[in-house]
Amino acid sequence: MAAPLKPRPSWNPLRLGGTALPAPLLLAAKLIVVTLLATGHAATLPDPFLPFLAFFDRIGNPELFRTVLQIAFFAGSAALLANRRVRLASFVVGAVILVGIASSRIYWANNTFFAGAVLALIGLHVSDRSVWLLRVQVALIYFGAGLNKVLDPDWLSGQFFEHWTVANLQHDLYIRAAALLPPMVLSKLMGWATIATEVSLSAGFALPRLWPFAIWLGIGFHAAMTVFTGITFVLFLYVAPAAYFAFARWPRKRTEVIYDGDCGICWKTKRWFEAFDFEGAFRWTPYQSGIGERFGISRAALAARLHVVVDGERIADGFRAFKLMLLFNPVTWFVLLAVLLGLHWGPGWARSLAIVGMIGFFLPVFDRIGQAAYDLVARNRHRLGSEPTCPVG
Repeated sequence: MAAPLKPRPSWNPLRLGGTALPAPLLLAAKLIVVTLLATGHAATLPDPFLPFLAFFDRIGNPELFRTVLQIAFFAGSAALLANRRVRLASFVVGAVILVGIASSRIYWANNTFFAGAVLALIGLHVSDRSVWLLRVQVALIYFGAGLNKVLDPDWLSGQFFEHWTVANLQHDLYIRAAALLPPMVLSKLMGWATIATEVSLSAGFALPRLWPFAIWLGIGFHAAMTVFTGITFVLFLYVAPAAYFAFARWPRKRTEVIYDGDCGICWKTKRWFEAFDFEGAFRWTPYQSGIGERFGISRAALAARLHVVVDGERIADGFRAFKLMLLFNPVTWFVLLAVLLGLHWGPGWARSLAIVGMIGFFLPVFDRIGQAAYDLVARNRHRLGSEPTCPVG
């Protein structure tokens, strides 16, 4: 039997298939690169100045050095988004950032180094077993952050948090809350909570069984910091969640979507989702075809709710099924990122509202509300939709 044809990489930036990188890693790299481009990071690439390595002191033309970095940055970014030589492209962009750090202490920052390291490690990916390099980097970044605070007396005493929130941020709500407690108590609690969260994230990303917990904790941690302070900590808000794709359980084959083929609104929903399924990752089949028997799903359950089957074993229905379809579609992540980047320089309250809304929608605790809304629509779908459109005889 002939071997299946390997799909060719598409020029469409929203597509991920047919390249040398697994879909979640390529998606992570693209999200980070889009963030770097949208925030004008290329303009911050440095001339050699106070380098970490003495070699850079001997560069005779600093402006040419910076121009070469920028050209390599844009070339690697363009190749990555166009799905050309994606491993090399990711490594080049990451290496540009790391070389920039080595050449200038002024350019160095935790979030900048993390972005460069993640991209470079994605570029070094050769097999599923090599993903551990990136996973270790994610665990180490939180371990280092927590250890740094443990060794800092000002963090342990609460002095750092007190000065930061009261003198720097002038956080009115925090000042009022702190006034209700003895001096420094709230600041000490917040400092220790931060340390405990970062140490927990390090442990969570180091242990596979804790990955789902660590992903949600990490997203909540960075979101809470942004909502509380009103700032994104430059790149951390975007880069950290993107790096979590190294721990994602991504479908290995097409996801089965089983729907009511005799329902007009279901048919319209199918066409809408298929319009943005550039990978062809979802196969829609009416339940009237009898497909549900293959997965042990009763006809009554299929008539009541849409179902998805991921990799032939993971089954979800109703609202949770729609959430999985959104999560496994790269377009969703580009849209979410576009919303956040659109508010990057906007008012803090608008960005905070968007973050809370995004996380709230995908949180498991929202499923009860989402399922109730889904069931209400499902029970009335034949009234809401047009005439039956079932293609099954």
